[in-house]
Amino acid sequence: MKNQRLVKQNQPPTIKEVKIYFSQKGMPESEAINFYRFNEKRKWKTKNEIFLKKWKDFAYRWIAAIMQDQKLLFDRRIH
Repeated sequence: MKNQRLVKQNQPPTIKEVKIYFSQKGMPESEAINFYRFNEKRKWKTKNEIFLKKWKDFAYRWIAAIMQDQKLLFDRRIH
């Protein structure tokens, strides 16, 4: 069981997982796809070449940046 968790932590999320997370935050599917494609190109690594273990934290910052630019897109009732 512990080994399965370690393997899962070192794997990028699926597009389905990303879509679900963005949907839960009230974001459109298109933004989930943009986020996923952006990180696929970067191989799910930071600027310093460190693997994104906590991709949801990075996704939340992505969403927060969108919220600043497009306030009407963000559904505040979900937060």
